Amino acid sequence: KLENDLKLSEEKFAKTFRVAPISLVITTLEEGRIEEVNDTFLKHTGYDLKDTIGKTVFDINLWKNTEDRNNVLSILRKGQGLYNKEIVFRHKNGELHHYVYSAETIHMHGVDYLISIFFDITERKKLEDDLRHSEKMYKTIFERTGSALAIIDHDIIVLANNGFLKITGYTKEQLEGKIAWPEFVIPEYIRDVRKNSIRQKEAFQIKKHEFQIRDAAGYLKDIYCTTVLIPGTEQFLVSFTDMTEYNYLI
Repeated sequence: KLENDLKLSEEKFAKTFRVAPISLVITTLEEGRIEEVNDTFLKHTGYDLKDTIGKTVFDINLWKNTEDRNNVLSILRKGQGLYNKEIVFRHKNGELHHYVYSAETIHMHGVDYLISIFFDITERKKLEDDLRHSEKMYKTIFERTGSALAIIDHDIIVLANNGFLKITGYTKEQLEGKIAWPEFVIPEYIRDVRKNSIRQKEAFQIKKHEFQIRDAAGYLKDIYCTTVLIPGTEQFLVSFTDMTEYNYLI
């Protein structure tokens, strides 16, 4: 009965190992000889069983940086587990993929083995990189455009570019996240601006306003303003044009 129970347990482990939805690899600790790999590893890396079993991780050039493996072994030799470390592995076709990697050691039949568990985050990394690039691009446009621009969230100015700071006379530290737009718009104009903003939320239109503001130094300025609701948010993108000198001339 004990033998049957042991055999049943081994079969359950083998099936679980084989069908696990993340990559699982068992290698000898020191040589890196591959003893077992699961289907997910083969599917993601493009290898076949014949390419891997009995070979070392160096034979198939799996680790992009062998120093990363040395660092992993150094941690494991201290009796510590390794969890959620980002590692770059090379696939059979030569492509480099980013993985979140965890590992533990196990001692069996006089040999130390390394059990590696990892999942591919390459697409997520690409999306993060694309998002950072997009944010950088739009931030550059926002900051360096010739227009005075600000983003308003529930009346509070959360972001303002240099053009907007120049017109209002405030610094970023004074303005962003601290001042609501009605604080420098002359009171008689506030009701109409609010009314147009409500209509704008309903129709997603670009609205145009003309009003006066009082800048940080106390001077009145005539402002031509356009606003647009940023899709999917409660935020408005606001553009100011200082019409004071033009109005004075006419």
